Amino acid sequence: MQIRKDNYLDYEENSCFKAAMFSTVGGRANQQDSAGLTINDGDGLFVVCDGMGGHKGGKAASSAAVDRLLATNVLGIPEEQINTVLLEGLRKADSDVASFRDEDGSPLNCGTTAAVVVIRNKRLYWISAGDSRIYIYRNGEFVQITNDHIYAVALRENMRAGQITKEYFDDHSVNADALISFVGMNGMPLVDRSVHPVGLRKDDIVLIMTDGLYKNLPDSMIKKYIENFVDPSDSLRALEQKVNKLTSEDKTVRDNMTVVLIRIK
Repeated sequence: MQIRKDNYLDYEENSCFKAAMFSTVGGRANQQDSAGLTINDGDGLFVVCDGMGGHKGGKAASSAAVDRLLATNVLGIPEEQINTVLLEGLRKADSDVASFRDEDGSPLNCGTTAAVVVIRNKRLYWISAGDSRIYIYRNGEFVQITNDHIYAVALRENMRAGQITKEYFDDHSVNADALISFVGMNGMPLVDRSVHPVGLRKDDIVLIMTDGLYKNLPDSMIKKYIENFVDPSDSLRALEQKVNKLTSEDKTVRDNMTVVLIRIK
C-alpha cells in the first residue's frame, strides 16, 4: 500500500512489531517524498523515497519507485531470496524512472532516493540508493547502517587516499550534498544492501528517514525522541514538533520529511 496523501500519520501493528509512518510537505510548495508499506502477520516491507526533479518529475520518480518495490512480493518468497529480489526490484525502479519523458518526448531528468527495509521472522534485510537513511537503535546505541551516496563522501575518501589535496576538497565542498547514486540514473554506481540479515531483539527500533529529518536534527536528538516514547506514533509526533519549532525559529524553509519508525515486540 502506497500512501498518496501529502500529510499523514499512519500506524500499523502485527505480532512482530509496532510501526508508524509520518510524512509532511513542510514548507515546500509540493511533496516529492513517497512512502509505502506491506504488512503480514509477522512480516513487513517498508519503502521510503525522496524524489528530485521538481514537482512533476520528483513526485513521479518517488511514487514509481515505491510502486515497483512494493510489487516485488518479497514477503511471499523464500527468505534466502529476499536480498536478490530487493536488488532486482531496485534495478527495475531505476530503469522505470530513467525512461520517463515529458509531453515533448524529452527525458524528464528526474530521480529518487530509496531506502527499503524488510522484516521477516525478526530478521532485518535492507537496500538503499541515495541519501535517505536507515538506522537501528538498540540498548542506547543508535547506528546508521546505510551510507550517504553524496559527493562529500567521495571527496573524503579521495582525500584519505591521497588522490586530492585539502585545498581541492575545500574548493569542491560547495557541491557536498550532490547525490552520486540514485534511482533513475539508468545504472546506479552505488547500492548499499544487507549481505546477511540482522537479527532483531525485543525493543529494537528501526528508523527510516529522508533528509528532511536528519538535516534538521542531529543523531543525538533523534535518538532522544525515539527512546523516550514507547509508542512509535508518539515518537514521530515529537520529532515533527521539534523540527517544526527549530525551522520556525531559524526562519528556514522546511524540506519534505518522511519517517518510518518500527519497534520490535
